Amino acid sequence: MNDFTESGLHFNFDKQWVVKKYDAHKFFVSLAGEGFKGVDFIAINDCQLLLMEIKNYKRRQSWQTENPFQAVIDQPDEFVVDMAYKAEDTLKALEIIRKYYLRKRWYRFFKRLQSFIPFPNLDWLFWTRAYLLARERKNVCFILWLETENGQQQLRGQLQEQLSLKLQPFTDKAYIANCDNHPLQESVLVENLTK
Repeated sequence: MNDFTESGLHFNFDKQWVVKKYDAHKFFVSLAGEGFKGVDFIAINDCQLLLMEIKNYKRRQSWQTENPFQAVIDQPDEFVVDMAYKAEDTLKALEIIRKYYLRKRWYRFFKRLQSFIPFPNLDWLFWTRAYLLARERKNVCFILWLETENGQQQLRGQLQEQLSLKLQPFTDKAYIANCDNHPLQESVLVENLTK
């Protein structure tokens, strides 16, 4: 299944992607109890590991009067640090998940056969492939999906620059995206359900 709804947005990933809603996955649930943060989605294709965090700061209820994005406007540095931690902790979790599987005898046996098994729809294949992709920073892409009521172009540029610097050890592809402008136009359709 490659259709997901998160924060009033509907995401449809094409068939080249295998996607996990990480913040609802059993691995994240157990790691969150240990203080780990995590992104909303982890997706992989043949050569890319995509970490995606969704933030929709548009007012979605008629009773909302204040701008939900005001907290970010007031403290952008704190927001960037929080988003970077989500990406970093998710990458650390991939190592922990790998160690978990390596303790399983069946995994050690089937791991040798992984190149003969079709693209990783099985959970253990997905996490194995995600770990292998994460080992090279050129394969990692982080997208902060940021929907706001006003364009906030100047602030978006500032956030993009700071986020890229914070995530430099892990990836050279850190983007701030929205429904109108995102780097996955060819393979991911996104619809705002709260228009």
